[in-house]
Amino acid sequence: MISVLATSCGSKQGNEEEKIFHFDTSNAEVIDLDQIKGTPLEADYEGKPYSIVGDVNDITLVGDKILIYTNDFSPNGTNLLVYNDKGQFLNPIGFRGRAGNEYSWVKNYWFEGENVCVLDFNARKIVKYTLDGRHIETVSITDKEAVFGSLIPFGEGFIGECTYVGSNGDYAPSPAIAYYDKDYNFVSNIGDHTIRSGIDMGNPISTYGKIAYYKHTLDRKIYTINSKLESKHAYTIDFGEMNMPDLATFKDEYEVASKLRDDNWAKSHVGASFNFSFTKDGFSFTYGIGKEFNIGSCNTKRGKTHCVKFKSGKHIIIAKSFGEDIVVLAEGDENAILYILRGAAKI
Repeated sequence: MISVLATSCGSKQGNEEEKIFHFDTSNAEVIDLDQIKGTPLEADYEGKPYSIVGDVNDITLVGDKILIYTNDFSPNGTNLLVYNDKGQFLNPIGFRGRAGNEYSWVKNYWFEGENVCVLDFNARKIVKYTLDGRHIETVSITDKEAVFGSLIPFGEGFIGECTYVGSNGDYAPSPAIAYYDKDYNFVSNIGDHTIRSGIDMGNPISTYGKIAYYKHTLDRKIYTINSKLESKHAYTIDFGEMNMPDLATFKDEYEVASKLRDDNWAKSHVGASFNFSFTKDGFSFTYGIGKEFNIGSCNTKRGKTHCVKFKSGKHIIIAKSFGEDIVVLAEGDENAILYILRGAAKI
C-alpha cells in the first residue's frame, strides 16, 4: 500500500486547482495468483469446444456476471459471451450476420441501464440486447453526420469517442470527443481535446453521477466534463521516473506506438493507462509496463494511491478494475481462468 499526499499546482483552466497524484510502481502490492484459487471458464460453447485464451478485447463485471468481448467469433458466431462468477457459460449476446438483430463487426459496446448496446461499425447500426441475450431493438445510424467509435450515456444524450478524420499525410489533429443527442445525432465537439491517429486505444470516457471523465490512453491528464459540457483539467497521474514523455512532445500516436514496441523502452515507462473506473471516493485503472497489466487506484479525498502488480506462472490475458474490485483472466489448460478479487483496489 502506498500512501502519498497529492500535491496541487495552479491549473491552466480557471482558478480551480489541478491535483497531481503520485504512484510508486516500485513499491506495488504483489498479488500472487498462483496462491489464489481461480475459476476455470467452461471450455464448451453449447456442446462445442471453445476457448477464449489469448483472444479477449474487453471484460465487464456486472454484479455476479462477466461479459467477455472476444476478438474471434465463437463456434456459433458471437463476439460477446456471458459467464457467471462460477465460470459457467450463460448465454451469448447476439450473433454474426446481416439480419436486423445481428452484427457483422463489434466495434465497441456500452451499457444503457442494464441493456448492452453493440456498435456494428460495418453496417452502421446499434443493436441493443438484454444481458441474457434477448434482442430489444436495432437503430440505423447510416444517416448520421458524424461517426463515433463508442458512446456512454450522459445527461439526455451521449458523450462519444470520435473517429479519426485527419489527413493521412500528416496526421493532423482531429476532435477526440463529442456530444450526441438521444437519437445519436452529432451536437458539438467537447473541449479542445484531439487525437492524431486512427489507432484504437479503447474507450477514453467514463462517468460517475453527473460528471463525465476524459482520459487519453497515452496521456497522464484526466479531465472532468460537467452537465454544461465544459471540460476542465482536474487530475494528473504521476509515475515519477517511469513517466512517459508528455504526449504533446511526440509527433503523433504512431510515434508513441513505435516506442512501445521497443521492449527495453517499454519496460522502463508506464506507456498506457486506461479502463478508468470512478467512484465517489476516487478512481482505479489499468496501466501497462512492458507487457504486464497492473492496477492503480487513488482516493482523491484522502490523497492516497495504491499500485497492484500480479505474480503468476500463467500468462495474464487481461486485468481490469471495477471500482474497488479487480477482475483478471489468465490462461488455463483448456480455457481462461477467472479471478474476481473483491476489494483489491480499495484504499
